[in-house]
Amino acid sequence: NYFWFEFQGFISIDCGAPNAYTHDKFNISFETDKGYIDSGENRQISAKLIDEQNYYHLYKNLRSFPNGMRNCYTLRPDKDKSNTYLIRASFWYGNYDEKNQIPIFDLYIDVNYWATIKTSKNVFQEIVYVPQRDYIQVCLINIGKGVPFISALELRTLDSSLYQIKSGFLGLVRRYDITRNSNFDIRYPDDVYDRIWQRRTINSFMLNPGNGTSAFELSKNNDAYKVPGEVLLTAETANNGPLFFPSNNSMNRWIGYFHFAETQSLLRGQQREFTISTSDGQFKETVRLEYLKPVTVISTPVTGSMINFSFQAQSGHPSPIINALEIFLIQELPNVPTALDDGMVKLRSFNYGEITRITGNFGTEIGEGGYGKVYLGTLENGTKVAVKILSKKSWQGDREFQAEEKHLLIVHHGNLVSLHGYCDHSENKALVYEYMANGNLQQHLHGDKPVLTWKQRLHIIVDVAKGLEYLHNRCDPPIIHRDLKATNILLNEKMQAKISDFGLSRTFTAETDAHVSTRAVGTPGYLDPEYHSTASLNKKSDVFSLGITLLELITGHPAMMMKPEGNVNILNWANSLIESKNLQKIMDPKLKGEFDRESAWKAIRVAESCTKPTGDQRPDLDHVLADLKDCLKTAPEPEKSPEDGKQNQKI
Repeated sequence: NYFWFEFQGFISIDCGAPNAYTHDKFNISFETDKGYIDSGENRQISAKLIDEQNYYHLYKNLRSFPNGMRNCYTLRPDKDKSNTYLIRASFWYGNYDEKNQIPIFDLYIDVNYWATIKTSKNVFQEIVYVPQRDYIQVCLINIGKGVPFISALELRTLDSSLYQIKSGFLGLVRRYDITRNSNFDIRYPDDVYDRIWQRRTINSFMLNPGNGTSAFELSKNNDAYKVPGEVLLTAETANNGPLFFPSNNSMNRWIGYFHFAETQSLLRGQQREFTISTSDGQFKETVRLEYLKPVTVISTPVTGSMINFSFQAQSGHPSPIINALEIFLIQELPNVPTALDDGMVKLRSFNYGEITRITGNFGTEIGEGGYGKVYLGTLENGTKVAVKILSKKSWQGDREFQAEEKHLLIVHHGNLVSLHGYCDHSENKALVYEYMANGNLQQHLHGDKPVLTWKQRLHIIVDVAKGLEYLHNRCDPPIIHRDLKATNILLNEKMQAKISDFGLSRTFTAETDAHVSTRAVGTPGYLDPEYHSTASLNKKSDVFSLGITLLELITGHPAMMMKPEGNVNILNWANSLIESKNLQKIMDPKLKGEFDRESAWKAIRVAESCTKPTGDQRPDLDHVLADLKDCLKTAPEPEKSPEDGKQNQKI
């Protein structure tokens, strides 16, 4: 079945939808966001507007991104890189937040600018794109003018012989089915590639199909572009003046795809033959039509402040016609996605005066580390941020500052802190992050923050494992954090955990790579014991640090415990208790018995596997993450907080 075969090249996401479904008109199966992005919030347009867009079911839901500057969907099509894809992103603000303030934000394809989104209507942006790697990222970029959002994201696999691109990508400007019929646009299943054909008239000289001409006959004889027979069935005569397309930049390059089909059985000896050209001579081509045989004419790239295409019949031939057309803007790809040092987006650059202003002259200190102090700040649009100031006396210094800026620029995951911008003026350096309202994990385990429930602790360690798994397995090349610990795990207002502090992180080009350091890195208690003999850190070093963090969550003890006889490593302390199977003494007393025995033992076994003495004994992070998810699934929701003093899930 041809339609079934083409359907396998579809990725269809109804962003923000609570459930997957099959669209009753298009017969396309739409998925939820799950598996494509980890950040963002599911929302729905205003109830006052829902009934206005029954046909456009995709615009009912949306996903908004109030946190982070860059949030990306990752698409993994069946075909390899160098295949040609149609990618369509749809948007309708629909006053979902009841603020009636239309946001403005940028849309990126991989590491390159695609479009700026600003509209109160339901619109879509569409491109024809050949990726440079085996996956594609569609990113929404916060430019400080409102919260980015998206309603739907669709990918369609095209035949690579179509829409051939020598450089850059093709941004759709117009795709018209020339007809007086103003009913709904045509797309899948009529169009096997699911292109959306908007029905338009150019002039009043419609050409009706001759007797016996059918959409089926046109589809059966179709060329490689497979324009639907329903689209080709109607046409207009095209000798009543040129087609004009204004350009806001005379340097822009445009390309036209003109689709023709003779739908009338002309008198014997008659045949349409005409030229398509621009008035300035940039393009000219002659086309000859045969009955029921579709033809596609592709222009050369043309430039100018006003693009026009004229149609002129050859002497003695019937008037020219046009059945359908597509106009694209050729957009460049200046950035290469596989190089970490290429800026993936242009971060906001703050001057020192702006840093002083947004922090209220450094009025509220919320943290301190090896770099210096961290202050609470507020951007012009009311967004709260954390501002890390590099101290002139910092023991870490410029290299770590630049490493953190570089890594935060390229990573984008719901369990990694995101970067809003930076200040790099002479001796005044700062990084501006998303604000994490509930502080760091150490404050909750060993400080004066509210006691975490057992379920919350499992949620936190799963979040951390998700972030690390992304760094190890979904960044190209992989990133090793090298300093995971409780103070570098931050919690937002929803108690979602995010990894921070990438100053010691390193990138690796091969699975077996390790980084040999000539100076001390990491933190005692969390540091891979192999480091002392090899001076190198790798993926399994992060696994060890994750295991120590899990032990902290289980026991409530810090990684290094102060004892009269000296510092004691939590691993050495816990091992003897684990061997004796004394669960009551292992678990954090602050839990007051409020935990599930089965999930507790599962978590302990995961911590044991992560903290084996050598890296080759430890599991990969994808296995660790699967096991931790199983722990979380096993643990029931507590009826009471541990602070209530009632034991509802005693061992």
